[in-house]
Formats: sequence, structure tokens, C-alpha cells
Amino acid sequence: MIEYKVLKNNITIVLNEEWNSSNEREGIPLLATEKRNNTYGPVRVSGKNIKFYNIKETDVNTTYDYLFLEGYDNSLNNHTEHTSYKNLKVNEVIIAHSGEYATADELKEWNTFLNKNNISYKEKKVVIPIDEYKEDTYGWKLFKYPFSALRFFCSTDNKTFVGNEYTIDDCIGVGFSEEQKPKVFNCLINSVRRGRFHLAKQLLQSSCLEYGTCYWKEMVYDNKKIPSYGKHWIDSKHKSNADRFKFQPQHSKNAYIELQCESHIEQNSTFVTEKASKAFMGLQFPFFLAQPNYYQYFRDWGFDMFDDIFDHSYDTLPIRTEKELYHKVDMIISQLEKACEWDLHEIYIHNKVRLLHNQQRLYELVHSNNNRESALFDFIFQKNL
Repeated sequence: MIEYKVLKNNITIVLNEEWNSSNEREGIPLLATEKRNNTYGPVRVSGKNIKFYNIKETDVNTTYDYLFLEGYDNSLNNHTEHTSYKNLKVNEVIIAHSGEYATADELKEWNTFLNKNNISYKEKKVVIPIDEYKEDTYGWKLFKYPFSALRFFCSTDNKTFVGNEYTIDDCIGVGFSEEQKPKVFNCLINSVRRGRFHLAKQLLQSSCLEYGTCYWKEMVYDNKKIPSYGKHWIDSKHKSNADRFKFQPQHSKNAYIELQCESHIEQNSTFVTEKASKAFMGLQFPFFLAQPNYYQYFRDWGFDMFDDIFDHSYDTLPIRTEKELYHKVDMIISQLEKACEWDLHEIYIHNKVRLLHNQQRLYELVHSNNNRESALFDFIFQKNL
């Protein structure tokens, strides 16, 4: 049975111009009510005490409780004035950016939106999946929760990851098999980013490419181009491009090492995405191109990074320049090339207990000990329960 928290006081929430109040299928950022569904890690709250308004329906002489906006909303990011938002009065501005990182520049841009439209507010908040934030917040209050990212991305409330119909295997991962795996590593790249471009480029120049299952489309970065490589990894079960976010066990059964490039590798704050979970769920050795101290983050949460087997000393290195990025990628590929010369199957069999520990640890943190929804409710609505 699904339970919805009931607010103590009646509240008003203002939503963007595209929101259709007459369509009960129209979702709400961050929230799910009895009538309006949200499949992206929502707070479940009863709609009985909430009055929703399209921004076009608001009155400049009225003060509303909340303005809810998506971080992707064009209104926030194009630095122009919007008649609908002009002189709006609210107690709180809430920006939903649940699956993304918000850079300091983006926070600054969102301030520009508020100022240009003369929006009056008492507090401004952003929901992103972080434990800590080391950049300038420009006055924004950020939602922080321990092990926040994977408790959001891998939750059964996030249908982008597990789908509407899921099994226990979609939550735990694969079982241990003593069968030989055909490849040493996987490196599956979808969208073009600076780090992924360099990783693919240097893999093409390495001696280990033939030992891996790699895929990327033609990539162009900084007026440089590398050709497409490999076959698309979406299988018969995961037919749409959106399914790339889901755990796909056939790939973990294909290789011993999972090589992933994170989304925001230049930041000082540790921003984790669903990519990190795939090695743990798939009983694979994790290799990451990511922010400084990314491996240390997982060590601190009780995960085994197999430091006695692989040299992950590059973990502490920052990525501020192209030279630093090249050097870090070079160190990762050097470790990969060494692994291609080893009997990884024997190492894999020998480390069965340690691999299963990582899988179990992820399950415990995400599915057995996860109060993120309650913490998010308190962050948004404070004591109004």
C-alpha cells in the first residue's frame, strides 16, 4: 500500500507555464500525490491540502507558498524576463534537479532569473543528489543526504533505473558465476563530454581495445573528431535509449572490469551517478574516470576498491587542464593494459567474497537503510506534517 504524508496546513504551489492543471496525468516536480504520479524518486504527499497554480493563473498581489521549477526549465537558463513570472511573490523557491549536478555558474544564473523577474521570496532551495557541496552556493540552500546519489538513482521509486516492473535481481544484481567471461572490460559511452572524448581517444590508441567491449558514437569535442566504435549496447529487453540508465546484467556477465566515466569530472564536490552502481551490482572490478577522491568516497562507505590488485593512485588527481586530464586517463589505461595481461578469471574467482560484499553493501544502503524521502520532505516542507 502506498502511503501519502498529509500536510498540517494548507499550502499553495506555483508551477511553470506548461503545467496543465486540468490534466490529472500532468506530474509535479519532486512530488507524487494520489492523482498525480511522479516516477523519479518523489516525496509522496497528499494533494488534499495543496492548491496548484499555473504561473499564468497567479496574482501579483497574492503571496504563494512555493514556486516549483525544474532545473531544465528554459525560463531559468536564458537570462530573459518573463511576463508570467514578473513580480511574483512566494515564500520559497524550489528547483528540482534531482538527477543532475548544479554548478556554481548555474546557481548564479538562477539568481539572475529571480532578479530579472523581480521575484520576491524568503528562501531559495535546490534539490540535487549530493552529500556535500564545495562550490559557492550564491545563497541557495542545497538538499544534502548521506550517500544521496545512489539512494536516489537506484531506488525502486526511480523508474528510470528499475522500470515500472522489476524483479529482485533489478535491485540486487547478478548472481556469482564461475563461467569464463569473454572480455576483460566494458566501456560504454553514450553522450559526448570532455572526459569521455579523451577516454575514447586514448583507448583507440591503446593496446587493450581488443580486450574490451566498447561503444561510442562519433564524437566531436573542441573541433576534434573521433569515429564511432562498436555496437550499441541496448539489448532486446532494454529497447529504448532511455534504458541505458538501467542495470543491464548481460554486460556485467560479459567482462570482469566495468570502466565508467562520470558526468562532472572537473568538480571538487563528489557527484555520483547511476554509473557507479553497475560495477557493484554486476560483481565487477570498478574503474572510474571521475572527480578527485571518487574512489575514496566509496571506501569511506565500506566498498572494496581492490587496491591490493589495481593501482588507483590517480584517484586524488584533479582535472583542471587538458594536460591533467590526459595524464589521469593515461594512468587508468595503463592499469587496464596490465589487467589485460593477467589471468583475470582466476583473480575474479579468488575475490568472490569481496565482490559479493560490494553488491550487498549497495543493497543495504539503497534498499534496507534509506530514509531519503523523509529527509527530502523535511527539506521542502519543514515541520508541516
